[in-house]
Amino acid sequence: MDYRELLLLRATRETGVLDALVSNAHTADDVARETGVTERAAHTTIDALLDLGMLEEVGDGVEPTNKMLGFITKTDVRSIGSLPHELDRVDALVDLPQTMRSGDLPEVDSDWTRNRLGEQAAEPDASVRAAVTAAVREHPDADDVLVVR
Repeated sequence: MDYRELLLLRATRETGVLDALVSNAHTADDVARETGVTERAAHTTIDALLDLGMLEEVGDGVEPTNKMLGFITKTDVRSIGSLPHELDRVDALVDLPQTMRSGDLPEVDSDWTRNRLGEQAAEPDASVRAAVTAAVREHPDADDVLVVR
């Protein structure tokens, strides 16, 4: 996702739109009523999330697709994917000026660790193989390989 899409998702998380859509809001009117965003914002956001493939039209409303799974459940880190942690990193970057001024690290969401593990579990096998191959080439006599990212 590019930065605009991530910032849109951040706004949906900050306003409660994301929670509403993954729980019980199925129309723009539901979203606006439940979150306090304007109806125009709700319609525009839903249209953008449909375009991103994160929502699909079902009957007169919308429902989350598998791309939203990481925002719906955290029970199995393999189903979280990389997107929730990408949003966590965006939050940290948005908070960076305050962190630079205060020296205090921002508080992290309670799901931060699970989101990070979900991102790691979603790492493509080809990337893992490439990292291991590079490590083995660097140290061909090593008994084990540990890649820390």
